Amino acid sequence: MKNIIFLMLLAASILSCGKEQATNELASKNTSTFQDPVVLGHSMKGWELYSWSEGTNWKFSILSGTNRGKYLNEVLTGKYKVTGVDSLKVLLKQLPADEFISWRDKVGQDATGVITIPDAATVNDVKSYCQSRKLNLFVPNF
Repeated sequence: MKNIIFLMLLAASILSCGKEQATNELASKNTSTFQDPVVLGHSMKGWELYSWSEGTNWKFSILSGTNRGKYLNEVLTGKYKVTGVDSLKVLLKQLPADEFISWRDKVGQDATGVITIPDAATVNDVKSYCQSRKLNLFVPNF
């Protein structure tokens, strides 16, 4: 019995080390702020994509859809936040086909207008990528 418990603890320890390494590799390669290995499954209410500009970089955050508006702080500190379109594509690749994504152009409590949709070339690049992955992306006014 002690041998079984020891083997279970050993296996759990080994698995947790691999998980941390995978997280660190993904974060370092994609300038992302993932806190867990990224596994985005089906979301019953779809996904919400937010974007904002910081200097010359576009930042993106994906949150699970809900029936309520998001607060600016939720978006800016979200678990799945990336910098740059290439990193966004890495994140979108984790979604299963046929998921719905709504690109939001505002959030509640954002009087500053921080959340905004990027230029048409960037939007079209992301839309094209989503189509190739069979993801349903809705962008207001596009």
